[in-house]
Amino acid sequence: MNQRFPPELLAGVCWIEVGGDPNFVDAWAFMIRSIAASFARETGSTGIAKHPNKTSFGAVSIQLLAAAETLGLNAADLSNSELRQLAFCLQNDVYNIEICARHLRQLIDHDGLQKHPPNLTMDQIRIVGARYNRGTRPSLESIRKNTSYGDFIVRSWSSLSAMLNQ
Repeated sequence: MNQRFPPELLAGVCWIEVGGDPNFVDAWAFMIRSIAASFARETGSTGIAKHPNKTSFGAVSIQLLAAAETLGLNAADLSNSELRQLAFCLQNDVYNIEICARHLRQLIDHDGLQKHPPNLTMDQIRIVGARYNRGTRPSLESIRKNTSYGDFIVRSWSSLSAMLNQ
């Protein structure tokens, strides 16, 4: 995998995301959201639960929506069965990390942050980290107002680097 960005960025996302909900919790959330979405479609209601594609899967948590978009798919066009298959794939650690790395690459490109690969400034790391957590919808101005997720990666940079070099 050569995404041409500092490996500490991916390591930081992994550090933050690993240790979240166990896989069975994600599977239950997906199932409940799927049932609620089906009920909402049939009754014409707006629904009370998040869409199933907002469910995160994998050791390095990534939403099905983000994973699908990273793969060039339109998550809105995917059936529940296809979303379940993607969720199953994301539970494979190597595949999961590869998708997260591709997603980070796309987030870097989204804001045109990287002029000299593999280098990123600490400010750019903060932005990419915030985007991983908040997505591409918020404006860059909005992202800059709250980079707490990315701030953690920057604060942990020397520790992440040391772990990668062991």
